[in-house]
Amino acid sequence: MVFRIFKLISYHLTVNFKRQENMLYVVAHPWMFFMFFSVPVCGLMLSRFFSTKVLYYICCISTVLLFPILTDYSYVFDNAYAYLIYIILSCLYAFMVKGNSKVVPVTIVISIVLTIILGCVTTFYTALGNITIEREWDSKGYKIRYIKDQGFAGAPSMKYELYKYTTVPIFIEQVDSKFDTDTTGSCTVKFEVAKFDFNRCSGE
Repeated sequence: MVFRIFKLISYHLTVNFKRQENMLYVVAHPWMFFMFFSVPVCGLMLSRFFSTKVLYYICCISTVLLFPILTDYSYVFDNAYAYLIYIILSCLYAFMVKGNSKVVPVTIVISIVLTIILGCVTTFYTALGNITIEREWDSKGYKIRYIKDQGFAGAPSMKYELYKYTTVPIFIEQVDSKFDTDTTGSCTVKFEVAKFDFNRCSGE
């Protein structure tokens, strides 16, 4: 059952990776993406220290927690989905090598290969530019992020992103965004779609 659910989520991620916002995740978090080279090593360690039953529970809980990725909601914790996927992949590898005492050399080789591949991909996306969160505010049930998008060349583009906290406060949903084109030094940021005005000077 866990494998079927994870297969569904994987299909959703593969289909939707072509969306710009998902592709930009690698640009914004290149080292988080590179971290996945250690999945085989982590999986091997999990297989040595935990029983199959415990691994199954960890995998099930992580898969359930990953379900919101099928929606427009995200956790308030940065990179929560990436960590959950990492845990699930590590558990799946642990299932594969459980009880196999001769798998250490293979695991090392796989990790080295992944290091090379993911290192090249990370370097490529890092060269394309860099996306960073310059400032962050919480106001009236919303989270506002001020994003700096520095491309390969030229001046960076600055953007405000507006997120709304849900009834369950560990989830947020992006409801609006606005490029910073102000040249007058105004403190007010108007989000037209969400009909929300934010004072960036006072943070309210």
